[in-house]
Amino acid sequence: MTIEYLVMNIDQSDVSNETITASIIRTCKSAEVSNVDQLMPETVLEEDRERFIQLVIAEFQHLHAGNVVRFGFKPLEFAAWQENVKAQSIIQLR
Repeated sequence: MTIEYLVMNIDQSDVSNETITASIIRTCKSAEVSNVDQLMPETVLEEDRERFIQLVIAEFQHLHAGNVVRFGFKPLEFAAWQENVKAQSIIQLR
């Protein structure tokens, strides 16, 4: 089951045309549980929330410049997001 499948099966009136993955990239957030949880539509049932988060996080683990196009991004946009998230991680470690 993919994140696209889950998003398509949620009431579309409550979900923007962007996937959670694309929203995280567009807002330059890191792919963390707390960020996914904040963006998760309220229409995701309580018993499905943990699995939904796992699927979004898994999506990021398999994301690369070659397949990011399916979310409407150019490889350079994706690379910029990666650098931004990397810089944020370094700042938090200090």
